[in-house]
Amino acid sequence: MRLCLCLVALVGVCLCIIETFETEHWYDTWKVETRQVGGPPPMSGSIPLSPSVAERERDGASGSQGWFDPADIIIIGSHGYPISYDDHCKYESSDNTAVMPHGTHFMSDLTDWHGNTTLSYETSWTNSEGEGVMQFEYELHFVPHGKWFGVGQYLGDIYIKPTILWCKHNYHTDIHVTFPADPVNRGSTSDPIAGIEIQMTIENSYKSNSSGAYSYSWWLQGDGVWKPM
Repeated sequence: MRLCLCLVALVGVCLCIIETFETEHWYDTWKVETRQVGGPPPMSGSIPLSPSVAERERDGASGSQGWFDPADIIIIGSHGYPISYDDHCKYESSDNTAVMPHGTHFMSDLTDWHGNTTLSYETSWTNSEGEGVMQFEYELHFVPHGKWFGVGQYLGDIYIKPTILWCKHNYHTDIHVTFPADPVNRGSTSDPIAGIEIQMTIENSYKSNSSGAYSYSWWLQGDGVWKPM
């Protein structure tokens, strides 16, 4: 009888522990440092994770378990399929054709680019445990085709080249880039004429609470100079 009571009590304690584990969640905070390559010291900030993102990933509501093997590192393309990956989460664009179309694009659309580099930035992601998780760089390009377009005229081509330099094992990242549609010269050196936004998410395939999201926004001024927003 005593043995039965002990077993019942033990099962009850185990159920309480399991319930506590399932209902209490700890969300990671990311430290992001950005520096201009060959430029000033880093800009840094902390990014609290949205609990809803972690819960959705934990519950598998986004279907992420269907797109990657936890042993691999994958960069997700526009439809949730891996577009390029290896053991170091390294991705580099080719450099041999084509004008980037306007509109909204995923990293899978950025395999062809060309242009004159105007800015180059490097960003490092560190989790709350102080582990370096990912290093990412991007170059902003503006090509006026050798001449300045007059007031009210369309500008030259605008490009971006993102590169994942390295990524810690068991993490994967998604990069989503928004380009302007038909940027026009408004005749002012300080008036923003074209915006680019880079949206990034990074996730750990084993720890659903170790995820984060961040965005970078830049505007091209009327004199062809990029300005952070």
